[in-house]
Amino acid sequence: LGEDGALAVARALLLDTLRRFGSLLDNEWRKVLYYAPAESLSEMQSLTREAGVEEAWELLAMPQDDLSSSDLGALLKWGHKSVAAKGVVIFIGMDAPDLPYEALIQAANAASRGKFVVHDAIDGGYVLCALPSGVSGKVFDDVEWSSHRTAESQRQRALALGITLAEFSKEDAWFDVDDIDDLHALHARLQQNPGLCPHLDRLLPIILTQQQ
Repeated sequence: LGEDGALAVARALLLDTLRRFGSLLDNEWRKVLYYAPAESLSEMQSLTREAGVEEAWELLAMPQDDLSSSDLGALLKWGHKSVAAKGVVIFIGMDAPDLPYEALIQAANAASRGKFVVHDAIDGGYVLCALPSGVSGKVFDDVEWSSHRTAESQRQRALALGITLAEFSKEDAWFDVDDIDDLHALHARLQQNPGLCPHLDRLLPIILTQQQ
């Protein structure tokens, strides 16, 4: 894709994620966008405006120290600590913009019943996790990140801490975006659901045509 193409794809992924999930359940959920570096606040504000959901998202800069860490667990622990008071906390990334709404609703329901939710990605990672109220951020320690075992490793860590897991069917595993093949697959899915991710709808035909 080149640097410019990769940046354009990342921007479209973020815009469509903000748009889709910013409108979910309106103000019933507190929605937080973690970003870095802190100096990019104005850019993040501009992106939420462009996505049409400026009022839906609270913008929270990640601490500089954590940015140098390759351990995603450290970032998730910080993120959990920054918002967790009482209630369920759900994490999603921007690399699964067409994740069905039902996945979030089901995860929220399960977590409200005290169950820890890991929604697998096809490649063995995960596209969502939901923490019940009272669960410690330590659940993100000692997980095998960036691995085909990440989702399973996350479950094992939760079990080691005595946390009850929600049942998950591997048939419900979803798709994330890591490479050009994933972009082709995402484009194919979006062609079956026009309008679901409008920024990607416009960008992907151009980007993928350039790769041919």
